[in-house]
Amino acid sequence: MLVLGGGIAVVAWAISSSSGGGFNNVSTLENSIQSTYQDRLSSNGVTVTNVSCVGSSNRQYNCVLELSNGLSVSHHVTVSSDGTHWVSDNTP
Repeated sequence: MLVLGGGIAVVAWAISSSSGGGFNNVSTLENSIQSTYQDRLSSNGVTVTNVSCVGSSNRQYNCVLELSNGLSVSHHVTVSSDGTHWVSDNTP
C-alpha cells in the first residue's frame, strides 16, 4: 500500500477485467486503470486527472497516474496473455 499526502492510500495490487481481450490496447488499459483508481480515491476528494502507459516488454507497461492533488504515482502493470485482466504493483 502506498500512502499519499493527506493520508490517501492507494492499494498496491489492482485487478480488473474486460471481455474481449481489450487490455492489450493501451487506451483501453489506461481507461480501466483510471476508472479503477478513481473509484478508490473519490471518497477522499482526489481525482485521477490522467493515466499514461508505455509498453516496457511483452504484456508489461509502465504507467503514471496524475492526481488532482498534484501527486503522480507510478505503476508496473502486467496484462494477462488473453488481455482480459491486468495486475499492477507500485514502483518506487
